[in-house]
Amino acid sequence: MSLKFISILFTLFLFFLSECICQVVRPFDKSNIKIKSLNESSNKSSNISDIKTEVVNDSTKKQTAIKSNCLNPNSEAYINKYRKISTYIPGVNDDVKYVNINFNIFQDYYGKSNFSLEENPEDSIRFINMLNWINEIYNKQPYCEVSNSYNSDPPKGVIVKDLKKKYIQFKLNGIYEYKDKTPDEGLWKSNNSRLLLKRIAEVDSSRLKQINICFTEKYYLGSVREIKIIKAGKNYAQPIVNIEDKNGKDAKAIANVVDGHIKSIDLIDAGKDYSVSAKVVIKGGEGKGAVAIAHINEKTGRIMKIEVVNGGNNYKTTKIEINGGGGSGSYAYVDRIIRGKIKSIYVYQRGSSYFDEPDIKIITDSKGSGAVAIAIVKGATGFTLTPSLKDADFYIDEKSLWNKGNPDGDYAAATNMAHELGHVLDLLHTYSGGNETNNTKNQDYMWDLFGNEFSGFDVLDWGKDPCASSTDRITNNLMGGNQISQYTSPLQIGKMHRALHIYNVKKYTDCSCDTKKIWLIDKDEMWDFNIKLYNPLTVMTGKTLTLNCTLEMPDNCDIVVEKNARLIIGENGILTGGCQKKWNGRLIIKKGAYFTVSPGGKYLMEDLGKLIIE
Repeated sequence: MSLKFISILFTLFLFFLSECICQVVRPFDKSNIKIKSLNESSNKSSNISDIKTEVVNDSTKKQTAIKSNCLNPNSEAYINKYRKISTYIPGVNDDVKYVNINFNIFQDYYGKSNFSLEENPEDSIRFINMLNWINEIYNKQPYCEVSNSYNSDPPKGVIVKDLKKKYIQFKLNGIYEYKDKTPDEGLWKSNNSRLLLKRIAEVDSSRLKQINICFTEKYYLGSVREIKIIKAGKNYAQPIVNIEDKNGKDAKAIANVVDGHIKSIDLIDAGKDYSVSAKVVIKGGEGKGAVAIAHINEKTGRIMKIEVVNGGNNYKTTKIEINGGGGSGSYAYVDRIIRGKIKSIYVYQRGSSYFDEPDIKIITDSKGSGAVAIAIVKGATGFTLTPSLKDADFYIDEKSLWNKGNPDGDYAAATNMAHELGHVLDLLHTYSGGNETNNTKNQDYMWDLFGNEFSGFDVLDWGKDPCASSTDRITNNLMGGNQISQYTSPLQIGKMHRALHIYNVKKYTDCSCDTKKIWLIDKDEMWDFNIKLYNPLTVMTGKTLTLNCTLEMPDNCDIVVEKNARLIIGENGILTGGCQKKWNGRLIIKKGAYFTVSPGGKYLMEDLGKLIIE
């Protein structure tokens, strides 16, 4: 018996010993978990009794340490290979990765808001159509010759070809409806993702295994864009400040009245092109005698401030209060009154975080009465998280703008969801605001969008044809905010696939094995990060792979350790299957290779008979 064979037997003995010591298992309590099929009524459910689940009986302290170590990788392999977007750009023959999603419809207590699968069964078909449109966007690369071509040649030594698709598709797990528990609960018009996900988990926690797209009725991160006059009322008074000048324009200002005197004038907009002879004119308000002067910057033609020289007497005022709606920071004033009727209210600060229309209150010390105004709130039609190394439950909150049966509206919804799914997969905007980096030294800098030297962000324009001009910087990029936004560059595609390998969204993908490509370890590597692979793995001759975090392998994907190579499962390392189950693949240790499981390391395998030592 050779020394090498004895060494292998001893290594196997240590491995099985570690299984006995470290893999103490206790049953998982399934009694409170239920699942509801799409074809069952809301009061029908069945226990999940056929799911095989095991929990490794480690101490909480140990589990916390493992998570902490794997959230801050700094190994050479991570920095120089697995952190880089280019590592994950798919090859033309690669398989598609499938990401699992749910559509969740939130309705009011009476079931009358948003979509209704009970009253309108055809709504199910609309959702299927939206899914198909999303997948169509991810399955093609509409290309504008004038606006999507590379801004410059690739960096030296880099070869990147444009791809014909994104190699990502989405699978619909289910369409679910949730009614508010009480008439005042208001989830149907909420953008509180924590509460929405909590309701989903209360009904069926297994739905958190998919990305949940939540349809509610209100905008997200909304702002007050306009205050619309419904009734002009009568007998209102407010001093209106105008800046009269031959060329100047756009200046706006508010008169502040205290005890009948104009105490100050707030400059809201400095305007442009004003001359030093510009004149401040104060009209209305039932008072008289007020005088003010404008201080002009002669070089820029902008007003620097407006100074009150004489406050006058007997002025009345009409103010606008904006309350409620969940947001704050919105301000407006009356900027036009004709014969006592309010004709215009100007919003000079839009505020933020409104999910509902705030109340508009018109306050006056004049004899005015009867005026009615409403706020027009607009905001994002969807929002979500971007991924990270830390675990989280992902969602997309989508406004139900398109529930009137208009197919064009459904396509707009699908386009918006495709954009939000891009965020879930780690893409940022190509226009300024929540944007990709413009730092050319950053590893995530996208030279194939912005040039080797940063040339500027895209211009956000929903309606304009992005393929009409090569100079306006309006593109059809998926993250560019145009109505036909569908294109993604190779680096953007690589970034999405990086997220599906090492970020928390990897838990939503199918666990199929793409055998057309092999993940090769051609130099010594230590993995101090969690990773999910979709291909067979080979540790090449003479090389060492050390797992200090979790490696998820798909079923029917083999790991091969070649001659004189080493696979080491470190103290915190775990080799397991994807999709929250043990691995059902072969671990092949070639003649002369080494396989070591350190104390504390774990090896979770459906069939230990698939550990093959040649």
